[in-house]
Amino acid sequence: MDGKKLHRAWLELFQTYNASLLSRRDFLKKSVQVGCGYSLLGAVSGISVSSCGDGAAQGQSLPKSFMEYEETPSAAHIELAERHSRVLLLGPPNDEHLLALVTHLYTREAAELAVLFPNKLYATLDELVNESGKSPEEIRGILYPVIQERHVVLEIDRIVTGMLGYEWVDGLKEAFLRFYNILRLAAPLALGIKLPQDPRQLFDSTTYLVSPIIPPMFEANFMSGVISPWHRRYAVLFSRLFNTGYVRQYVRDYGELTLLRTIPIEESLDARLEILDEDRLTHLLNSVEDLVLLSCQCAMLKYMNEEPCKMRNKGPDKKPCIIGGPVAKTLIEMGWAERATKEEVLRIRRATADEGAIHITFNVANEDCFYVCACCSCCCQLLQAIRDFECPGVIAQPHFIPALLEENCLYCERCREFCQIDAHDFSGGKHTLDPSRCLGCGQCVRVCPTASHPDEQKALCWTENKGYRDARSMNVYAIETGVKLLGILPRVLQDRGDRNLLK
Repeated sequence: MDGKKLHRAWLELFQTYNASLLSRRDFLKKSVQVGCGYSLLGAVSGISVSSCGDGAAQGQSLPKSFMEYEETPSAAHIELAERHSRVLLLGPPNDEHLLALVTHLYTREAAELAVLFPNKLYATLDELVNESGKSPEEIRGILYPVIQERHVVLEIDRIVTGMLGYEWVDGLKEAFLRFYNILRLAAPLALGIKLPQDPRQLFDSTTYLVSPIIPPMFEANFMSGVISPWHRRYAVLFSRLFNTGYVRQYVRDYGELTLLRTIPIEESLDARLEILDEDRLTHLLNSVEDLVLLSCQCAMLKYMNEEPCKMRNKGPDKKPCIIGGPVAKTLIEMGWAERATKEEVLRIRRATADEGAIHITFNVANEDCFYVCACCSCCCQLLQAIRDFECPGVIAQPHFIPALLEENCLYCERCREFCQIDAHDFSGGKHTLDPSRCLGCGQCVRVCPTASHPDEQKALCWTENKGYRDARSMNVYAIETGVKLLGILPRVLQDRGDRNLLK
């Protein structure tokens, strides 16, 4: 084996360990094998590899755009900050925090191209050629860092093409094309943007779209698991902006957006209950062909702010977030993630559950599209929005909630230890449970010492939640969310004193 092959084997070994596919014992064993090969070649010195503590390539292996960034805003950055503040992009009010973040996000050249987008929000490659006078190759080169590395601009045609093949995605595209003429006429009036006469311009040729900050720009950058000087500064600037609580306007102040739901810890479910398939993660895993594991974006954000997550299985060397279905397919095809097996997914799911994580997904019933995050109180921004920004409506009412029979309680406080939203209280020598805070994760039911006792002797047991509503199909979910946003966005606009959804 030559030096290049050994170097590749060494990198692959770390990547496999970081993806939680190797036990520590196997990792050390294989490290010795690869290390012996290096020693025989005398090739150990001078080779830079990632450390399992960082969980990402460092030094010379990082792209240039991760080692350098803008700090002084140009005229283009100032205009883009105004654009990212628009409510059509679910943006925050435009201030010095947003300008600092936008300046950091865009290279100077990319910013100068992005302000030329004729519809502010999107542009085709042909339009940018006409607007800038540059060749397609020059444009692709300038935008590459903000598309492939920083995820600030999305390449819509590649994303849509990658997702095709799943029933709901194909159906959504078909519906879009069927009603396209109506959308094209309504878009200038309702959204302030102009759609091309031929929809194939959007899907069958290169089309660039400015990404909202949340989602998916933030998620895409921190779920990659990359740690770099650029990511560390991004973490500081983003946290400063998010902590202003601007998301309240979109999910609480002018109408609740119920976007997510909890998947109960499967070991906590009572076999006698009428459990829906959508309440079982194992059923969801069996329904898709494509699965990937990614880093937890919230844990990575906290880690780079020097506030590491308390859960070992959400550290920078782990990948606890699960994506299945068309999004996973796209990530695999674009080279942004590696395919995971069902066994690998279940292993990390069990590991995060054992540490007390809440498993949260989209509030949809579709079996062929899901995203499951392992959420905790110390770093999860969703739980921060519920706790600190008072936005409980962002999570749907759970199917089941625990009932407390205090006379059977052993006062061990295990339920309080595992509860991420402080629904259990033991002050004053009494055990109380606040059902209004409960998300139905099942952790308390699972860890209670009386869990194996007969029903009449249990301290905690499942009861059906009267406020529960069945999750919607993906297409109905998308339409309902869109209709609610049409009511919310004008009120946010009015509150800010703005006139346009997109500037």
